[in-house]
Amino acid sequence: MNPPNPESLHFIFLYGKVGAGKDTQATELLNTSPYATVINTGEIFRNARDHDNRYHDQLLPYIQAVEEEGRLIPDDVIIDIVRQEVMESEAEGNKIFIFSGFPRTEPQLTAVDSMLANLRSNHEVHEDHVLLLVQDTLSQERARTRREEAAERGMEPRKDDDPETVVKRLRAYHDLIDPMLHRLARKHRLQIVRGDKSIKVVEEAVKTKVEGHSQRGKEM
Repeated sequence: MNPPNPESLHFIFLYGKVGAGKDTQATELLNTSPYATVINTGEIFRNARDHDNRYHDQLLPYIQAVEEEGRLIPDDVIIDIVRQEVMESEAEGNKIFIFSGFPRTEPQLTAVDSMLANLRSNHEVHEDHVLLLVQDTLSQERARTRREEAAERGMEPRKDDDPETVVKRLRAYHDLIDPMLHRLARKHRLQIVRGDKSIKVVEEAVKTKVEGHSQRGKEM
């Protein structure tokens, strides 16, 4: 079935601290439409460690700083990758773009706003910004749980779940991401969902926030 409005695009941005459940909720939203895709900048970064990955050379200079020091990928680098992912994904026929943990700074948000403004010259564009709100202590607890589960499976834990790295990532969150979220809130663009509930409860709350646009996508 062809979508009723092939020129309509929907961008969903999920925000939250480490362990807030962004990736889990992005996956749940992915099931709302065959025209949806997830653009996970964290996953893109982790996969870039593979020498055969398309972004390996581009992201290699930042791997140690991000994984061991909790820093963020430079704005211009990640924005270039996101634009490329969106362009290729749209060319493949996707209409709903779900972002997990992007944008992460005010300059990145400015770049996103510019990208969406450009798209609006040829498309009807909808956007939702949803924050999964959790306390720092819960972020640390969930990272610890992931480390333990990885160990039980005989797998190497993610380096960004290391206790010291988690603390550094939380510090970077408060220093860089919080100001961006405040900016969205001041403009009445930010929707907040408590991320300390069960996965199902959070899932329903997130879907309620975006149900208008998501329902359109589901009917495509």
